[in-house]
Amino acid sequence: MSVCKPLRNFCLQKEWAANGFVFLGVLQFWMTIWLSIEHQQTILTWLFSNILVHGAIFSVICAVNVTMMAGFLCLGFSDCAKESNDCAHAIRGRGTGSKVFPNAMDWMEHLGGKKRS
Repeated sequence: MSVCKPLRNFCLQKEWAANGFVFLGVLQFWMTIWLSIEHQQTILTWLFSNILVHGAIFSVICAVNVTMMAGFLCLGFSDCAKESNDCAHAIRGRGTGSKVFPNAMDWMEHLGGKKRS
């Protein structure tokens, strides 16, 4: 049994949990940037001491970090269940008001169409 579906359903029912996962994702993003800048010399010294082994370990750490950030943000921004087909927006409140630039993307309708002769 996968833990993702019950966790996603819980986030759909409890808005505070979804907001918490968004907070964790953004916090992890900024902490990654801060740690990499703050400890840059230590990381680079460790990395270049044995580039093959430490490079592989560093790559796995980076992949896990990005996967966790994406997972937190996906859990936080999931707004509708897979079963519902009427969900048009991924973020609550998005698309309910009036458009700021209503005709901004009209030029895209003409791309790829037949040219007039």
